[in-house]
Amino acid sequence: MRSKLTSGKLGIACAAAISTLLFIHTYQSYRYVSLEQEVRKLEERQHELLEENKRRTAEIGILSSAERIERIAQEQFDMERTFGEPIRVILPDQRE
Repeated sequence: MRSKLTSGKLGIACAAAISTLLFIHTYQSYRYVSLEQEVRKLEERQHELLEENKRRTAEIGILSSAERIERIAQEQFDMERTFGEPIRVILPDQRE
């Protein structure tokens, strides 16, 4: 009689353990897929940011070119380039 109870309890324990392991496996698979999708999205975002960084670096190069700065200085501020002449600095009045 005792062996029937023990084998019944053992069968229930095994069934519970298998069910628990199956649940854990399913949950881990779900988490893996979710994390894989998140990593893919982050990699795409990283690629976008790298491309934007390349574009901005190129823009900085264009905006800081000597030719552009000279053209703006001439057109907007009526400045002239001097070659070998001393540069005169005009400071505003500093009255107190």
